Amino acid sequence: MTQDSKNSVENTLKELGKKIDQLIEESKEASLELREELDKTIATLKIKKEALEVIIRDYQERKNFRQAKGHFASALFELKKAFQALFSKRDV
Repeated sequence: MTQDSKNSVENTLKELGKKIDQLIEESKEASLELREELDKTIATLKIKKEALEVIIRDYQERKNFRQAKGHFASALFELKKAFQALFSKRDV
């Protein structure tokens, strides 16, 4: 995920949070029947937003893990080459 797309996702989530808060404020002025329906919708939206945040966080952590795994593999390869060079010099 590029920094631009990460910022875009974060901004979208923030905007979604603001709209949920706005919906909460508007529901306070609604009739009882409408307020109950809005409360259900708001609760569903909050759950979906939180689930989306978890999915995004997991994706970012997996990507970071893959990058770290690649660096770790490169480091192990270089270490292996260093040991091979060290032992080949020692055997001469």
